[in-house]
Amino acid sequence: MENEIKIDGLGISKDVISTVVKIACSHHDGVESLGENVITNQVKSLFGQNQTEANGIDVATVDNKLALAVHLNVFYGYQLKELASEVRKLVVDAINAQIGVEVSAVDVFIDNVVIPKN
Repeated sequence: MENEIKIDGLGISKDVISTVVKIACSHHDGVESLGENVITNQVKSLFGQNQTEANGIDVATVDNKLALAVHLNVFYGYQLKELASEVRKLVVDAINAQIGVEVSAVDVFIDNVVIPKN
């Protein structure tokens, strides 16, 4: 199944992994939403490569571990490097707690900065 990742004999839907990641990211006040890099998707589609999942999360396996790319829209006022580091930790902790598999990488992409409405 194309929408399934297999790790250590466990088959799990990419949608399940994405849901766990989405919930983890929502626990950071600086994250407005998961994003998607529209320009990157358009370029990838021209070359026949996989596009970023519609929910802003790419899921793959590397050496029997999860490798994730998370695209975020964040609120203005947060130091981006620090925010990305905190999101990585939230995601790894959530994957370990909910799925129980190792994570080799969580790459965080800031696609948009949103100015909060007062």
